Amino acid sequence: TLKAIADKSMGGTFSDVQNQDNLSIAFSQCLAGLLTVAVQDLKVTFTKVNSTIENVSAGNYPQSRDNSDDSVTVLFGDLYEQELRKVIVELLLPAVSRRKGTDVLRITYTY
Repeated sequence: TLKAIADKSMGGTFSDVQNQDNLSIAFSQCLAGLLTVAVQDLKVTFTKVNSTIENVSAGNYPQSRDNSDDSVTVLFGDLYEQELRKVIVELLLPAVSRRKGTDVLRITYTY
């Protein structure tokens, strides 16, 4: 259950230490992570352009919807070096009668 709590938190970690010999390894890995924060307080905003945002899936990270511009902002918190965040945005696109290029989504971020 402690690992599940850490997985659902923003930036939480959990180390299963079976004996005292592994304690220093777990502690050093945790400290190393503190030294390699690449981005703090990452927020990514998805705003519709010629489309409708049906759903944004970003794991357990908190998100908010702004109905004034039909955007969704996901709060990722801190991002460590080489760390990735995966997001799936489901869009409803308008019908077209002929092939054309157009923008359908604007993505902005702050940190």
